[in-house]
Amino acid sequence: MMKKWVYVGNVRAHTHDVRALTVAVPISSEGSLSDEARDLQDEKERKVKKIRFKGKKLLDFSYSKWARFRVPMLVSAGDDAKLFAYSAKEFTRFSPHDVCPAPQRVPVQLVVNTRFSQTSFLLVQASSWLDVLCVRVPDVGSGPYGGLATTNLVARVKSKLSRKIVCSAMSNSGELLGYSDQIRPSLFALSRQAGESTWTLSKRQLPQDLPSAHSMAFTCDGVWLLIAGHDRRIYVSVFSSFLVSVLANYCRFGGLGTTAHLYTLSWGA
Repeated sequence: MMKKWVYVGNVRAHTHDVRALTVAVPISSEGSLSDEARDLQDEKERKVKKIRFKGKKLLDFSYSKWARFRVPMLVSAGDDAKLFAYSAKEFTRFSPHDVCPAPQRVPVQLVVNTRFSQTSFLLVQASSWLDVLCVRVPDVGSGPYGGLATTNLVARVKSKLSRKIVCSAMSNSGELLGYSDQIRPSLFALSRQAGESTWTLSKRQLPQDLPSAHSMAFTCDGVWLLIAGHDRRIYVSVFSSFLVSVLANYCRFGGLGTTAHLYTLSWGA
């Protein structure tokens, strides 16, 4: 019996040449989300707006419709340092999924000379919790060698329902820290009363309609929190008034090249 190859179609997701292709089969389901967490995730995904490009159909950015346990998917790697996953069985029906939409920060952040008597903090990101460690460096004077630093656990923040933490950040002052799971971002304030050794961690409210983030960072003065949302928008949160404004839309499928955009933020009278 003669077998023939049947052409299915092509998708150009990378901005540069594709250097590797493989077919992978997920060997486990995505996380261990409870029914409540999964319902919240589905609700968030339904609210994500589809972006239209000239001459192209609407793109669906959710891969949960085709990514299934033990269902083959095609994975491509390119010169643009990107990984894309495709539905192997329904290649032309769904858009590629960008495995890593934003450059990932190291899950350890050192914050030195904080407002807490110049104390240094180490923020360590785990799968479902954050540890804030106080770092103490011994005084070695003018000697040629340093000493071993010691750490003490200051606070631990656990994600709700053990959701997987995607990204995290801490302000240079050491007062604010935030993280985002696959549902939404969260913000906390670290404080300590004068003359006391006990640290207090309190939750700060962010707008409920903020999407989950691929990446987040505080400005140098710690007044602004920048959030790169999964809906391809960049959000800026001001803590004094909880004002959130959309600065830019960014897109991964906007053509053959990449475009850089510079924005300045100004206040009216």
